[in-house]
Amino acid sequence: MATPTTPNHRTSPAHRATGRLTAWRCRGCGALLGRYLDRRMQISFARGHEYYVTLPVTTRCRTCKSLNELSGRKSA
Repeated sequence: MATPTTPNHRTSPAHRATGRLTAWRCRGCGALLGRYLDRRMQISFARGHEYYVTLPVTTRCRTCKSLNELSGRKSA
């Protein structure tokens, strides 16, 4: 008997519905910085810390220390 599939508790309801998260990677080393959909960013790392923020977002890569910015879509 097949077991029912349950949604991953680490993704927001909006992201579960579409399943189209785009990876945001460091320009310097390619490390994964977060995942985003439209103007919402999911950031998660060690010990279960998880954050959801809206764009624009700026961060320093934990691996190579380069500064990365993501502004999102330009309004029409």
